[in-house]
Amino acid sequence: MNCYLCPIYAIQYGILGLPGHIGQGEYFQKMRNGWGVIQYGTVAVDAAMVESINGKFDDILTFLADGVLPGWQKIDSLETYFAKERQDYLKATEKGPNDPRTDRPMWNMDTEGKPDPWKADSYLFGVWDLLTGKETEGYAHLEECVRHNSDYMENRLREFPNACNDPRDAMAVMYRNAQLFLVTKEISDIQKRQDAIRETYEEVCRFMRYYHGLTKNTERNG
Repeated sequence: MNCYLCPIYAIQYGILGLPGHIGQGEYFQKMRNGWGVIQYGTVAVDAAMVESINGKFDDILTFLADGVLPGWQKIDSLETYFAKERQDYLKATEKGPNDPRTDRPMWNMDTEGKPDPWKADSYLFGVWDLLTGKETEGYAHLEECVRHNSDYMENRLREFPNACNDPRDAMAVMYRNAQLFLVTKEISDIQKRQDAIRETYEEVCRFMRYYHGLTKNTERNG
């Protein structure tokens, strides 16, 4: 099970904002423990096994209802999602308290200084910069994302020309989204460029609803 707190246009790699105490905390650990019991629901089982399966679904619902959903409710806008205070908070929750049994952190989301392999954060923050009028920073972030992935994507698209429209190919989708935003840089008129950014954002979000499984198959316009 993957759960994220993120804008609709985001790709599920990089800084997506599910705090460690939710994503790897007590509710998650209880839900994950004994997860395999659910697979027995397709074969004949006794009453004890049925009770165990039902209990595991209760753990899943508790994780969502008491852990994930309250976190979602605290973020009612992109401004809240990208607020510096929230980013600082997420950074502070990357490493959990020590497990009393192992004396190791219960979770550790620290990348140990390793760079974002896809530059997904450059895409994430680049789009936000454009939406908030910081075009210089936004285009620079998006150019970094496209440049970083261009060699791989050129080869990928030669083999799979429709990869950018396939929700199973996250990198290709992100790469195409970043390209669509970069096209607006060529518009010299400020107002027309800002209008194009907003239209591109709406178009990307329309496709990303399909990517995230929220709507049926959606063809890109660009």
